[in-house]
Amino acid sequence: MMSFPSFTCHLKTSDTGIPNEQVPNLDVTSGYSLTKIPDSLNRCLSESYEDIEFVGNVLSFGPVGSLDECQLACTRNPGCQFYTYYSSTNTESGIQ
Repeated sequence: MMSFPSFTCHLKTSDTGIPNEQVPNLDVTSGYSLTKIPDSLNRCLSESYEDIEFVGNVLSFGPVGSLDECQLACTRNPGCQFYTYYSSTNTESGIQ
């Protein structure tokens, strides 16, 4: 059975600028736009949160080549405040 990686980036937003919820989830990594997080949160913008899904309104999603590309896509999107990068293994029989 042939398998290949699939990497999808979901660009997200919320009314507060921070995730509505942070949910444990394997094979995901979340983080913030490098320019849009409120200063009062005192977070390291480049820090990523492995196995945590940030819940918010999805602005757009699509394939990317890496976690860094996902964060860059969020930073470049004027409405994106945070993102979730989904990494999983696809096989001929479906997604695992």
